[in-house]
Amino acid sequence: MVKITAEIVEGDIEEDLAALILGLCGIDYTDFLANNRILTEDIFEKNFSKIISELKFHPYQRIADIILGYFILITGCKLPSFLKDRVLKAADWSNEDGLWEKDLENERKFYLRDFQMKMQNHRDGKVSHLVSLKNSGNMDFSIWIVGVEEFWKAINNKKIYYVKHINLDGCGLSSIPSFVFNLKYLETLSVEHNNLVEIPEIISEMVSLEGLFLDYNYLKRLPSSIGRLKKLRELYLNNNFLKSIPETIKDLPSLKEIHLRNNKIKSIPDFLKSSDLFIDI
Repeated sequence: MVKITAEIVEGDIEEDLAALILGLCGIDYTDFLANNRILTEDIFEKNFSKIISELKFHPYQRIADIILGYFILITGCKLPSFLKDRVLKAADWSNEDGLWEKDLENERKFYLRDFQMKMQNHRDGKVSHLVSLKNSGNMDFSIWIVGVEEFWKAINNKKIYYVKHINLDGCGLSSIPSFVFNLKYLETLSVEHNNLVEIPEIISEMVSLEGLFLDYNYLKRLPSSIGRLKKLRELYLNNNFLKSIPETIKDLPSLKEIHLRNNKIKSIPDFLKSSDLFIDI
C-alpha cells in the first residue's frame, strides 16, 4: 500500500468512494474539496438510504464503511447502532497491520485512533472534523500537542514548553487559547474547523511560527501585526469571510505560500501582484 499520506480520505479507492457518495448527494467531488461546507446534514440524510443501498455490495466494503463514517462525522448525520459498530471495526488497526510502509505506520495509527474516537463519541446533529496533521514527517509526539485536553494537560505538566507543533483542529474554539501566544518557539499552529472570528494582534509574539493554518473558520479580518512573523512560510486562510488581507503581509521575508480560496477576496491584492509568492485564490 503506497500512499502520499495516511489520512482517512486519501488514496485512489478512498477518493473514488468519496466521489461516489457525493455524486449520490448531487455534489461534485471537486466542489466538495474546495468547500466541504456544501455537504450539509439535510442533504446527506436525504440521500442516506440510497448511499447505504449503493455501498451494500461494494468490493471494498471495509474501506467503504470508513468513508461513510467520515461523511457521517462531518455532517452530524444520524448513525444507526449497527452501522456504528461496523464502522468502528472497519477502522481497527488490526485490519491494516503490515500493509503500510514503516514511515507511515505511526501516522496511520494516529488517524485511525482519531477517527475511532470521534465515531465512538458521535451524537446525532454533532459535527466532528478529523485532525489533519501538519509536518507529519516528524511523528515525534513529544513535540506535538493535538486537541484541547492534551493542550491543558501539557500546560499543567510543563510539557508545553518543549512543544513545537500544536493542532487544535475541530475543537469548537471561538478564540485561540491565550497561552498559545506565550510560545515563542512554536513552529506550527493549526486551528482549522473552529469558530474563530478574529486573530488578536498579539500573534506577532510567536516569533518562531513557520506555519499558520486557519482554514474553515469565520474570520473577517486579520491583524496588521501578522506582518511581524518573520519566519512564517505557510499561511492558510481558505473558507473564511475575509474581504481583504493586511498590506503588512508583503513584509514577511520567509513567506512562500498563502491560500485564500473561498473568501470574499476576488483577486490578488495589488501589493502582492509582483511578489514571488504562491497565491491560491
